[in-house]
Amino acid sequence: MSKNSTYDPFDTLTKLTVQMENQVNDLVYQLTDNKEFVGLLKRGTNIQALLQERLNKNNGLLASKLNIPTKNDLADVAKIAIQTEEKLDSLEEQLWNLTDFADKTNREIESIVAASSEVLKVAKQLNSELAELKKDQAELSELKKEFTKLKEEMSAMKEFITFTISSELKKGTEMKQKKSKQAEPVTSDNKN
Repeated sequence: MSKNSTYDPFDTLTKLTVQMENQVNDLVYQLTDNKEFVGLLKRGTNIQALLQERLNKNNGLLASKLNIPTKNDLADVAKIAIQTEEKLDSLEEQLWNLTDFADKTNREIESIVAASSEVLKVAKQLNSELAELKKDQAELSELKKEFTKLKEEMSAMKEFITFTISSELKKGTEMKQKKSKQAEPVTSDNKN
C-alpha cells in the first residue's frame, strides 16, 4: 500500500473548515455591501449610544437616590485611593529622610558634645594652671619685694660700709699724720 491511501481526518476537517469560513465571509460581505444595511447599522449604533447614555444617566440618578455608588463613583474612589497611596508613599519616603537626617544630626551633636567635654577638660586644666600661675606670680611679687628690700638694705649697708671705710681711712690718715708730726719733732731733736 502507498502513502496516499492513508486517511487523515485532521486534514479533511481543515479543508472543510476553510471552505465554510470562505462561504460565511462571502455571505457577510454580500449582506454588508448593501448601503441600506450600512445605514441601518449606523442608525442602530446611534440609537444604542443614545439609549446607553440615557441608561447611564438614569442609573446615576437612581443610584444617588438609593445612595448606591455608580461605576463612575467607584472609578473616582479608585483614583482617590491610588492618589492617597502615592501620597502615603511620598510621606513615608520623607519620614525616612527625616529619620536619616535626625540620626545624622544626633551623631553630629554627640561629636560636638564629646568635643565640648574635651574643651571643658582643657578649660578646667587651663583654669587650674592659671590659678597656679597667679599663685606663682604672687610669690614672685613677694620675692621681688623682698629682693628690692634686700637691695635697699644692701645699698644702705654699702653706703654705711663705704662711709665707715672712708671715715676709718680718714682716721687712719689723720693718725698717721699725727704720728708723723709727733715723730718729726723727735727726729728733729735728735738731729740737733
